Amino acid sequence: MPLRPLRRFRKTLSLRLTLWYSAIFVISSLVLFVTAYLFLAASLRQKDHETILGKLKDYQAQYQAGGIIALRNDLKFQKYAGKRHEYFVRLAGPHNRTLFLSLPDQWADFDLASLEGKPFSGQSWIHLKARNDDNVLEIVSLRLPDGSILQVGKDTETREEFLETFRGLYGRSIPGLPGLAPHPTAHPDGPDHNCHRRYRGAHAYFLLRG
Repeated sequence: MPLRPLRRFRKTLSLRLTLWYSAIFVISSLVLFVTAYLFLAASLRQKDHETILGKLKDYQAQYQAGGIIALRNDLKFQKYAGKRHEYFVRLAGPHNRTLFLSLPDQWADFDLASLEGKPFSGQSWIHLKARNDDNVLEIVSLRLPDGSILQVGKDTETREEFLETFRGLYGRSIPGLPGLAPHPTAHPDGPDHNCHRRYRGAHAYFLLRG
């Protein structure tokens, strides 16, 4: 058997094996990524919902102890104490008309008017999308014994930044998958600095909710 066809066959076989191994590696990595990503997203969403429900119980206790005045004073005290204002709080009457509203300034882009007069029964979740970006305000509602409606919510921006960081780290670890990497938003120190800044913020988010 001539040596030239044999060498050609070996090269072709080697190339095919390399392509097969590469394909198996990429597909396995994608399956692992999707599984880990879905699990992480569900875990973070559950953790956020538990935190919001915890705040709902706290504010419910304040309202039942001293009415709307106690609720307003509690929120004012938190503000004066220097605590970060990161929760949406709304108290409405039996017909779902706003009696009291507390909202961080940076969340003014949400259409809160859509909450007015909306039929309500039992405990339920509402998702409000911002007008100018993809941010979402997750709100849980509760009918109180006197017929009033108490709503507490928080936006998903920090959670989405954490997941974007996760996608970016995975995209960088697998060459040829740039679509998973975060978009290099403008920053005076360049996109690498932006990626490190997001990682620090995401790491702090994970520790606070651990």
